Amino acid sequence: MGLSYLLTSDQKTVLRTGFGISYVEAGQGGGQLYKNLPYFFSQVIPSDQNAQPGIRISDGLPTPVPPDITNQVALSSGNPNAWDFDLQSTKTMQWSFGVQREIHANLLVDVSYVGTRTLGLISNVNINQSIPGAGPQGPLLPDARGKTGRGGIDTFTRLHLVPLSCQRF
Repeated sequence: MGLSYLLTSDQKTVLRTGFGISYVEAGQGGGQLYKNLPYFFSQVIPSDQNAQPGIRISDGLPTPVPPDITNQVALSSGNPNAWDFDLQSTKTMQWSFGVQREIHANLLVDVSYVGTRTLGLISNVNINQSIPGAGPQGPLLPDARGKTGRGGIDTFTRLHLVPLSCQRF
């Protein structure tokens, strides 16, 4: 939403202001949850460059065998994605306030303030990170070997600008 207002009777000074809010759907990253087990898995066909090929493409590829969903070790491999059920949409707010003044018939000066703030950005947290420090590495979590996306109150951005311009037209 924007607003302009003529400040002076000589019609040479204008106040301009605006504000807007936009939302980014939080599930954008979660759109790839189908890439998690048991829906998505890979199959490796080992080969040796010095030996006969194990299979020939002309014979067809073997059908992949999905891992057992009750086997916690098999399900902990790879890089699973997880998303917080309480994930909120990212919100971006933008605002501006400025004054334009015509100095001469073909010279304009513009002073503005522009601000933006974004809340609820998604950040990655490695839930399987070992604790840093001296000594042996502690055991890693057996069922979480990836990163999880999370929105938090500490994930935000701010930007404040005061542009000044002088235009000749």
